Amino acid sequence: MVNFSFTYAKMKEVKTKYIPSFTAKSIFEIDPAFFIREGLDIVLIDLDNTLDNCRDKSPAPRVIELLDKFKEAGLYPYITSNNSGRRVKKYAKYLGVTYTYRLMKPFPRRFEKFITSHHLDKNHIVIVGDQIYTDIEVAAKLGVKSVLVEPIRKGDQIFTLINRKRDSKARKILMEENKLIDWRDVWQEQKD
Repeated sequence: MVNFSFTYAKMKEVKTKYIPSFTAKSIFEIDPAFFIREGLDIVLIDLDNTLDNCRDKSPAPRVIELLDKFKEAGLYPYITSNNSGRRVKKYAKYLGVTYTYRLMKPFPRRFEKFITSHHLDKNHIVIVGDQIYTDIEVAAKLGVKSVLVEPIRKGDQIFTLINRKRDSKARKILMEENKLIDWRDVWQEQKD
């Protein structure tokens, strides 16, 4: 039987490897100009609970508006998901964006292959996601910037629930150590 319990010391050790570059309550609050100023014009966005509810089959109007706003600002949004091809393909085609699925995050191999096959420059990539132990971890392994957002929906698929418990503990530790940098603080410093 697998033991999923973690000691506080072990959590502190693990989470220090996976500190997001920035945090936001939601991807919908981030001004596209922030990414441009940071030199991050390639936005790789997790689908489930980052961009939309994990149960939605097609994009909500606010998702369409957001991606239109990103594109108008000169950003290149991509959907990057661990979910099945059927769901991701239908969703991304509706939005007219490039996508990839079954990435097996946090393992970087498939993500690296996607980045290489699309000739994406890692210096210009930001990964936006709602989980430390998938999205933020793979960003760290790939050596790219990341934004950690709050999950849109609290209910999850069963295999995500295990990560959520670990994620919640890691977020708490990172917050206690003042290692979570809100994008708005950086944005404000840039504007001043």
